[in-house]
Amino acid sequence: MTYWLNFGLNPEARVGSTMSSESGLINKQNANREIRLFNLNYFLKGGFEYSLGGETALIGGLGFSSGIFDITKRSNEKAFPRTISLVVGVLF
Repeated sequence: MTYWLNFGLNPEARVGSTMSSESGLINKQNANREIRLFNLNYFLKGGFEYSLGGETALIGGLGFSSGIFDITKRSNEKAFPRTISLVVGVLF
C-alpha cells in the first residue's frame, strides 16, 4: 500500500447560477449578475493506493477545496465555495 498527497489550484468559470430565499420570495431566479464569472480555488487531497496486481490498484482518500476569492459582486456580502470530497476508484 502506498499513500499519496495532491494539492494545487483550480481555475473555475461560472456556467450558470440561481438563487432562492428561505422566505420563498425568490425561487430559483437567475443570479448570473450577482456571481463573478471567474474564480480560483485551492485543493488538498490525500489517500492510499492498494495494488491489486499488475498495474491495477484501488484508490481512496479525502479532499478539501476552498475558494481564494469572494464569488459575489456585492461589496457588503462575501461567499467562498468550500467542499469536502471522497475519492474512490480503480486505477489501471
